[in-house]
Amino acid sequence: MAVRGDIDGSNAYDLLQEARGRTVIRHAPLILDLTAVTFLGADGLRTLLAISRRHASTAPPWIVVPGRAASRLLQIGDTARQIPTAESVHEALTILFWDDLVNG
Repeated sequence: MAVRGDIDGSNAYDLLQEARGRTVIRHAPLILDLTAVTFLGADGLRTLLAISRRHASTAPPWIVVPGRAASRLLQIGDTARQIPTAESVHEALTILFWDDLVNG
């Protein structure tokens, strides 16, 4: 799921609902591509943490490809253990589907 522009108080809840909807309907791993995000505010960070909590308890695995704007806030917020990240979508696919790739 690719996201563009700003993630802030005006749209963070929409992002949360969209991410939840995609995992509930598809029950498949989620890659959240934030490389085109230009601003990630505190509400956006809270949304990522909420998605992470949901995926840790009941949903399939997920991973964030943060990009520049999101990386800054993720580093400041010290969320490395709570929000899984990858450097690229390709790396995220490899991480999430490694067993399928190796074991066929």
